[in-house]
Amino acid sequence: MKFSLAAALSSLLLASTTVLSQRIAIGFPYDGAAVTAGSNITVEVDRPDTLTGSQEVAVVIGINSCRNTTCIPPDEILGSILYDGGYNPQFASNAPTKPPHQNFTVNIPSNLEKGLAQLAVFHVSLVGAGFAPFTEIQNVTVKVQYHGLRRLLPSTHPLAQLASCDFTNMKVLSFLIASVCVLSATAQRSFIGYPPTGASITPGKKFIVQIIRPNSIQGSTEAGLVIGLLSCANNPEGCPGPDVEVGTILYNKKLNPTIHPGEEDGPYENFTFTVPNDFPAGAAQLSTNRLHFIGAGPSPVLESNSVVLNVV
Repeated sequence: MKFSLAAALSSLLLASTTVLSQRIAIGFPYDGAAVTAGSNITVEVDRPDTLTGSQEVAVVIGINSCRNTTCIPPDEILGSILYDGGYNPQFASNAPTKPPHQNFTVNIPSNLEKGLAQLAVFHVSLVGAGFAPFTEIQNVTVKVQYHGLRRLLPSTHPLAQLASCDFTNMKVLSFLIASVCVLSATAQRSFIGYPPTGASITPGKKFIVQIIRPNSIQGSTEAGLVIGLLSCANNPEGCPGPDVEVGTILYNKKLNPTIHPGEEDGPYENFTFTVPNDFPAGAAQLSTNRLHFIGAGPSPVLESNSVVLNVV
């Protein structure tokens, strides 16, 4: 019993250490720094140097005015998207004391309101031996020194809150707006159109994966898509789920669905992969982890889908 408890605690400590060692930090601007609307600033995103392997998926940098009140948590609204793309932290020869980092030059919107604003970095990576999806948000509060034209609608106006899915100050219409925002997220949810659950694939052979994203009036911004294949043949409890373990990474870029005339399922994208030659026979989990943003806010959404295939 003592050995089992020690092993369990050791595994838990190792998992916690792995995640903590992959966390990013905003090296610049610092909390409380002043920025000028309409000007460029440098955002430095640091990641500690570690022996634990990880694979970067994407970072998204956003800024949202606090409107002279409490800042809305960045996991609810990121605000204006300043950067959306890859992340490749490296050591800098001219700054040997700094951890691996990457600098991003971004433009502060000219119409950002004067006062406090929240600068946030949404980070997605795959960590551990099985490449488990890991997400985090780090943020600092900056002071906007200048603002240009104000929004056509005040931020407290019901229509403005409906557009941004921001209903924190609403009373009468809060339930209605919350329902609309939930429906918007559902309308943007993708799914695996092919292969179907139970389909067979063969090591060394090619197969097609189709990702469908329903066509919606409210747009979404794609940030990252990871497609993975994981053997479940020797797992007595079955496949662990796409949000727990990805397995072999087949694709790690953005989703770019397009409309195909005559098709009724909505925009989709097809991917062609080859099953690894040494992939074990038996059940396997084909999974997708997709990061996208919805609403005018916008709000980050990380969704996971999977189907179980048969490797023969």
